[in-house]
Amino acid sequence: MTILAARVDDRMIHGQVAMVWTNTVGANRLMVVNDEVVRDEMAIQGLKIARPAGKKLAISSVAKAIENLQNGKFADDQVFVITRNIPDMAKLIGTPPSINFARSEERRV
Repeated sequence: MTILAARVDDRMIHGQVAMVWTNTVGANRLMVVNDEVVRDEMAIQGLKIARPAGKKLAISSVAKAIENLQNGKFADDQVFVITRNIPDMAKLIGTPPSINFARSEERRV
């Protein structure tokens, strides 16, 4: 698994993320990470509707996202991580072993 990009956006998936960012970075999976959203069925349905055609979607709590990233659940995917807030992103980045976020100069856009 390669994390191609990470974004903090309280709207999570919307037009710019779905149509521009996802295609620009070449992601085939969006990973939305937030503890509140994972318990909100209406928000989950909205995210599923907003998912770009042909892209995979994972909606996870912070703890489950860390577990999935560390155990290689998305090993074959090019992932775009989206959190609703900075504390959620900080937890992902600061979890040992360090989750590898690809540096922008290492990918070709």
